[in-house]
Amino acid sequence: EEMNAAVAAVRAALEHGLIRAAATAVRVHREFPLTLRERHGFVEGKVDLAFSDGTAWTLVDFKTDEEIEPALRSYRAQLLWYAYGLERITGLPVRAYLLNV
Repeated sequence: EEMNAAVAAVRAALEHGLIRAAATAVRVHREFPLTLRERHGFVEGKVDLAFSDGTAWTLVDFKTDEEIEPALRSYRAQLLWYAYGLERITGLPVRAYLLNV
């Protein structure tokens, strides 16, 4: 039963439009470490997926929570930090998405 659920989750993720767009991107990064030096110290994280068409970046943070709502505020804050960091590093606009699989 768990294996079938895992297969269904992977299949749904691979068929998602964001993942299809990543497959044709000019640049793709998985598990991309990100460190920002801010006024009060460092912010560190690992971006699940970032891809670019050369004019902008798309950032995807995968979540596997059965009930995502309790953690959504925290996840959104994390995603905004990642997007901010990627934009600062690359100088390109960033579109950021949470993808619950």
